[in-house]
Amino acid sequence: LLEELLQKEKEYQHVLKATLQQRTHDLELIRVRHRPPDISPPSILHVPADHEPDKRLTDWLKEHGADPDTIDKFLMEEYNLIDILTEVSKDDLRSLRLRGGVLCRIWRAIQRYRERDRLTGDKHSKADV
Repeated sequence: LLEELLQKEKEYQHVLKATLQQRTHDLELIRVRHRPPDISPPSILHVPADHEPDKRLTDWLKEHGADPDTIDKFLMEEYNLIDILTEVSKDDLRSLRLRGGVLCRIWRAIQRYRERDRLTGDKHSKADV
């Protein structure tokens, strides 16, 4: 009986943790959607003058379904394509506050690239980028 109670407690803790994570995510979405109108989203016009946007990155993002706002978020962080394909984590993408579908498509493309790269053993392959 005690073992069953412990198992149920673990299940309850798991469900509670998942619920809290979902609520936190929901609150973040609400906060982003209802930010004051005087705070404008980042724009390519705000990219530092001394930083040249990576054309290969913007083309790659467009190829994977990114809209202009999403591309601006990457450019504001001064990423380049190799950074994205080799170094960025899913949490890094989440921190950009990308829309869910775009985040998933970009992350899948990164994973596909890394898997191909791992299979070929060529760490800096630029083919099929």
